[in-house]
Amino acid sequence: MNNVFSLKDEQPNLSAVELNINQFNIPKQFLCDFSKARHNFVYEKGHKTDKISKATLITIAKDEADKLASVGLDVKEYMKLPVEIEDYKSIDALMDSEEMLAIELVDVRVKFKVDNFRAVGYKLVARSLKVIEDTKAPVKPAK
Repeated sequence: MNNVFSLKDEQPNLSAVELNINQFNIPKQFLCDFSKARHNFVYEKGHKTDKISKATLITIAKDEADKLASVGLDVKEYMKLPVEIEDYKSIDALMDSEEMLAIELVDVRVKFKVDNFRAVGYKLVARSLKVIEDTKAPVKPAK
């Protein structure tokens, strides 16, 4: 997106600002617990609608997950990187499966994670994702 911002704006929309992806070390593969995935809904005039805008996943870099699992730590406790998937319909079946899967993101961008109009970190935004077939997740979700 090419958003144009005003230098006079006293309350800029930080969540619309796309950061330069070349300034970040973005892992190629991530581990995602689809049991924690959720849909985000469109709000109109301050009221939540039934329209879904995107899906949010909580992930960890696959190489970090492998290291944590190798020393016996629970990988789920360290999953903190939010990823928004714009093509949420393409992952509905994965969300229903509630599996822990290794994934790659497609068309990744970096944005500010915003809470109460303040930047509180970073999030990744991807058009979609693909499951890595030849990679096994180091842990299985608790049942």
